[in-house]
Amino acid sequence: MPKVLKCFVTLIVMLVFSGCASTRTPVYRLPAGSKIEVAQELSASGGARVSIQYGRVVPRKEIMVIDPHCQFFLYRSPEEMRDPLVIQTGTFTVKRTFERQDYAWAEGVQFAGDPTRYPTTIMELHSDQQPKVNDLRCAIWGTTFAEGFLTINQMQEVLGDLVKITIVTK
Repeated sequence: MPKVLKCFVTLIVMLVFSGCASTRTPVYRLPAGSKIEVAQELSASGGARVSIQYGRVVPRKEIMVIDPHCQFFLYRSPEEMRDPLVIQTGTFTVKRTFERQDYAWAEGVQFAGDPTRYPTTIMELHSDQQPKVNDLRCAIWGTTFAEGFLTINQMQEVLGDLVKITIVTK
């Protein structure tokens, strides 16, 4: 077989098998049924989210935009938004995980490229004990959609000892 043909066949085989590998594997997405365990009570002064970065709860406006962060989102009425927010210790089940581009809200921050969008992984959660906790979202502002999403290991690093991720495989 001529050398050019061998190279061509090798290239085709590599392309075919590289198509089998996806960046959207469980390394990036928690499968449905996985568990999010809150090990310590999480609280914020008000609003509808609790932000976590570097393994500790931080006020939303103090999140370092170039580093990964996660936020628990809750359903709260307008009256409840003024009251302190608490997520009790407990376990949440991941109903589904998906990715999307969200808008950055950080005031006065300029990003390279598209200044308003960043990749976010959203894990819809369920708990009979804490039904108002809707989801956990993890992202890095200042990255572009093309740069990708946080891995599960990166999410666990962000959450530190406050929250444990347990991957359930079927």
